[in-house]
Amino acid sequence: GIICIGDVDNVQLNGECFLDWCKKKADEGKLPRMLAAVRLHPSVRPGCRQVNTTQVNRVDITSVSSIFAADLELRQQIRLLTQFLKENLPGYENCRVIGSGTTTGVRESRRVMGDYVIDADEMAEGCRFADVVVHKALFIVDIHNPDGAGQAEPTIQYCKPYDLPYRCFLPLGLEGLLVAGRCISGTHRAHASYRVMSICMAMGEAVGIAAAMSASQHCTPRALDVGELQKRLESLGVELFD
Repeated sequence: GIICIGDVDNVQLNGECFLDWCKKKADEGKLPRMLAAVRLHPSVRPGCRQVNTTQVNRVDITSVSSIFAADLELRQQIRLLTQFLKENLPGYENCRVIGSGTTTGVRESRRVMGDYVIDADEMAEGCRFADVVVHKALFIVDIHNPDGAGQAEPTIQYCKPYDLPYRCFLPLGLEGLLVAGRCISGTHRAHASYRVMSICMAMGEAVGIAAAMSASQHCTPRALDVGELQKRLESLGVELFD
């Protein structure tokens, strides 16, 4: 039987690690190697699982034809994965797809060079900044292999909660613009942590308020008083300082 103890890495299938079982099935040719890590996460819907498995590498997100080809490949992977689960995983004999992403999710593309470039090493140590606008951000440094399945390098699992400074959202040498989300000023390795939705949501709140304040004060975002921005964020319940 299947025993789940916490996250997917601890799931046991008849006494065997589930992810090891998936890799074995890939070795047997029953599962494409790109899909060898089948992650079945709990869902708010009874009897349903969220599947985080499909992957396509080396897609040019500036090319419509490249994105279209990736869309087709990912839809094909969904079909193959569903059939694999039906034929190989106990309890999934009658599984079916009830929904999927409407578009291909791009993990990483272009990043802006800003007034400050944050890197993964300082994030892992829990960096703090005087111009903090996102506080206690936390996620592992998780870099997928761009040439196949698995990781590109050992994952940094134990990051400390870190700050993101306002300077990361200010494009270098360009006035009147703020950026938020995966495109902020950071290294490839740093992006592997701050790219996740919860952190990007915090960025969006900070940048949105900064943009509104800049407009109301008739100043550029770079000229905005960061201390006043921090006070405004705190008045809305955003924690910025320990």
